[in-house]
Amino acid sequence: FEMKFKPFDKNTKHHWATLMSWFQREVLFLEAESGKIIEETFDSLIKSDLAVNSLKQLKSKNLREVIGKKYMRKVDCVILKFSKEIEAADELFETNCDDPPAEENLPPI
Repeated sequence: FEMKFKPFDKNTKHHWATLMSWFQREVLFLEAESGKIIEETFDSLIKSDLAVNSLKQLKSKNLREVIGKKYMRKVDCVILKFSKEIEAADELFETNCDDPPAEENLPPI
């Protein structure tokens, strides 16, 4: 990026204000876009363990505060997904505990 004005010249103060205003709008836009990506990513979780690993990695990064808070709010989504996975595993166990499926060509247990 090349500035087309002298930033330390008092006569170009309005150019600096315009540039900073543009920059702030871009920051807000990027924060909003990252929020959409966060929503789409964590709302379509496949496995909770992958999401937990992602959250752990992101927690250690130096993110903007707004973006970091959005990620941390997704912890509830991850816990909900994990609970559903536990319920599904429990239901599968309860359904098959008396007569578990066995692979062919394996000795009986």
